[in-house]
Amino acid sequence: MAIKITNYPLCTSPGTYVSEVAGSGLIKLEEYSKMLLANSVYDSVNSGVSLENTIPTGNPFFYNVEQFNDETGNARAVVESEKGIGEIIVSGSDLYLVRHITLENKLPQDTYSSPSFSLTSFSDFENERVLTVSSYTPSDYRQLCAPPDCVICSTNPFQPEPVELDPSGILGRKSGEITSLTGQDVGDILLESSFLTDAAKTITKFDLTHTDSLITANELRCKGTRVRPTSPEAGSIIFNEVTGKFEGYNGVGWIPIQFEIDQTVATSIEGLHWVIADNTVILYDAQNNVVKSGEAVYTPL
Repeated sequence: MAIKITNYPLCTSPGTYVSEVAGSGLIKLEEYSKMLLANSVYDSVNSGVSLENTIPTGNPFFYNVEQFNDETGNARAVVESEKGIGEIIVSGSDLYLVRHITLENKLPQDTYSSPSFSLTSFSDFENERVLTVSSYTPSDYRQLCAPPDCVICSTNPFQPEPVELDPSGILGRKSGEITSLTGQDVGDILLESSFLTDAAKTITKFDLTHTDSLITANELRCKGTRVRPTSPEAGSIIFNEVTGKFEGYNGVGWIPIQFEIDQTVATSIEGLHWVIADNTVILYDAQNNVVKSGEAVYTPL
């Protein structure tokens, strides 16, 4: 299934590193009151813009994990950080950041962060150290192209979002979201919009060439015509308004089409009337007395 990496406005939460599996540990999101323990520059941000209040679980996004030193004022600095693509998951009553791809990291011995563009080099942060986990918008376009087979789009201004395309999928918008569309999605969009109606005004011929092509509907309507087509193909069907009958072209000429009578039919002639039901013809007089009955025989016109 294709993914879409949503670029959320800045939101942040405190977190702690879970190191059961070195190099790929989860980061547990903590209560927002622990933000002060992270010594973060975001410690004054309102809890309403925390990750858990902004980003739905299971939605991939660009994350930034930072570990600050213990200094204050101008001496406060980031000693280790990692940027990448991940998502928030639920485990029990807790929320965790799962890191999928690392895009940039800064180790304690580094002066500056450096792009890694690796799928495996996750940072190992200090155990029990309160970290700052936030969203960010990549400034390097290469980071936007981290997922394979992706295209860049934007649902909101200045928020580029990579969309990974499914095999044989196309890029489109459905329910207000730009995403990878399957054939079923395209069909739903066409049925919900006026596209088919508008196309019908300009398209004169529509061929279904597959041997298993099938059209199903509650009603199929053949518009009436007073003039037969001049270059018909064998198998063509029309409703002739002049004769008031359906007609089919057999490759040689037009012949009337008589549909099987599958319901009771009653007709009156000179005071008599007959009823055809269950392949039996019953003739009645004006007083509804049976005059004659017999088997109904259908003869092509």
